[in-house]
Formats: sequence, structure tokens, C-alpha cells
Amino acid sequence: MHAIVGVFKMDPRLFARQRKELDERIVPLVRHQPGFVSATWSYEREAGRSYSLVVLDSESAARSFAAFVKEQSSLQNDAGVQLESIIVAEVLAEARK
Repeated sequence: MHAIVGVFKMDPRLFARQRKELDERIVPLVRHQPGFVSATWSYEREAGRSYSLVVLDSESAARSFAAFVKEQSSLQNDAGVQLESIIVAEVLAEARK
């Protein structure tokens, strides 16, 4: 498995819009990606940053999806979201309750 780790700068004035976009568009889009395993999004209010961790079943699926996110990142600017960084990394271990 491979994970895509994304860091996004968020305009806090547009948080309600960003949250709606996440729930209605981004989560369903990610869930239907080839090789999808799991995903988590978090938000650090003080820093105005969002962090995403998307796990896919192969490196090729992860790299393809990371490229898609980079291509689409300019479309998020009107919602006050700016991609700061995105990496693809191998998943070494996983723990769940």
C-alpha cells in the first residue's frame, strides 16, 4: 500500500464553504478512486492548515491520484484552498482500534 500525504493552506474565512466542498465533493471523489483503501482529513485551525492522508492499494494508483490532485489544485483557489505539498510514501504499518 502507498499513501498520499497532502498539506493545504486554508483561508479560515471560507471554512464553511471548504467543509461543504469536502463533504459533498472531495470525500465521494476520493472514495471512488481506483485502489482506494482509506482516507482521513484533519484541520489545524491555529495554523490554517489541512492535512490529508489517502491510502491506496498500489504505488501506481497513489502516484496517479497525486498527479490528479496537483492538476486540480488550481480549481480550489476560489474556495480559499492552496496546495502546499503532496508526497507519495510507502505504508509500512497500520494500527486501528
